[in-house]
Amino acid sequence: SAAQSFPQVAQAEVNSCLGTFSHHKQAKPFPDILMDILSNPQYVDIVSWLPHGKSFAIHDSHKFSTEILPKYFRRVIFRSFVRKLNRWGFRSVKRSGVPGLRSTFEHKYFCRDQPKLCSKMHCKSS
Repeated sequence: SAAQSFPQVAQAEVNSCLGTFSHHKQAKPFPDILMDILSNPQYVDIVSWLPHGKSFAIHDSHKFSTEILPKYFRRVIFRSFVRKLNRWGFRSVKRSGVPGLRSTFEHKYFCRDQPKLCSKMHCKSS
């Protein structure tokens, strides 16, 4: 298969940039999985879009790691998830304008009301 012709290092990089979405046979790109997570109303107390829809906040990193990450990704460590966000070009927003939010992230092509912009996002090599 094509995957076997990749050198192992290159394949590992491809795997780290793709998420594994357990409900689908084919891996989805990480931004698309993140969009799915953020559009799930069951998770709004754990992770949600900020009102303007241009950044999102993780309200409870423990619940995010134990309840959400295992459903969507192989790695369930919060720090690993944040590193993946960084590889995809997300940046931490220090001044989100919402008191009490520490884990807030944004990317110019990751917007609640424009999911097709995600196709412009790329994973950087580590």
